[in-house]
Amino acid sequence: MGRPATTAGDTKSPRSLRTSEHEGSMFAAPQHLAVRAQRGIYSEVLKPTSLTEVQLATRGPSGRVSVAGRNEIPFLPVGNLRSTGDGGRVLAPPVPHTVADVKPKVVEPFEQSPAHPPRKVTVERRRRLYASLNIEELLVERGINYADPQFDSQRWLPLDPFDDTTYDDRCPEEWILLGYDEQKHFLPLEAKGLRRQVGGSGTWEDCHVYSYDGESNMFAVRWVKDNRESDESVKLLRMQLLFKVEDPVKFADRLVAAHQSRRWAESLIKYNYYIDNMPTDDIKALGEK
Repeated sequence: MGRPATTAGDTKSPRSLRTSEHEGSMFAAPQHLAVRAQRGIYSEVLKPTSLTEVQLATRGPSGRVSVAGRNEIPFLPVGNLRSTGDGGRVLAPPVPHTVADVKPKVVEPFEQSPAHPPRKVTVERRRRLYASLNIEELLVERGINYADPQFDSQRWLPLDPFDDTTYDDRCPEEWILLGYDEQKHFLPLEAKGLRRQVGGSGTWEDCHVYSYDGESNMFAVRWVKDNRESDESVKLLRMQLLFKVEDPVKFADRLVAAHQSRRWAESLIKYNYYIDNMPTDDIKALGEK
């Protein structure tokens, strides 16, 4: 509780004492100025005669506020409410998911520690980061352009044997298990797949992943266009499939490493082939003069 401000009849403040000591000199201040300059310890300076100002200050701002010319904020329609029949409305049940609700993988503790964001915040940041990246642009920056029909046209070794699985956060079976909910119902996983065109070029398009075949090491997917899923199921390799909750940068580096390993292997095979087939007719054998 603040100490009330002193008045002219109360005990003199240090300032008023200094003023009284200089009475009769050129430093003496008028009496009305000394009263107004008095200050309370825990309160603002109040003039003893300004009772009206004190009352207005305790009431707050005036309630007469003009709203003429202000733009009214429109009310947004609520689509998740349904009528009860008696004039009331209740919250409608949520729309069931058509795809699996999978979150990005993060290495963060479930219990929040000081100076660290909560785990949910980290997961949401990672999800937005992955959604903002374009896999086609990342690959073009690294020298891989599937939109060019001539890209990889001179390669004669398959790419899949050179895939480095250490780039993957989960094994193929774990990816499929993420599609099962608590009731053991399976929902497809959202992803982007490399779709080959007739001319040899390829584009990354949206698709839904349904299953995985361990023998062929391929995923069964269906293409999605304008939120509509096709009836045709196709097979894609792991290197042709980027999951929605997967790091696109790491996936692009994975493809780059595979292409580099294949080029190195092809160069090594050609080198050994040239050495093995060099003409040796004019080379003298050991021991001959």
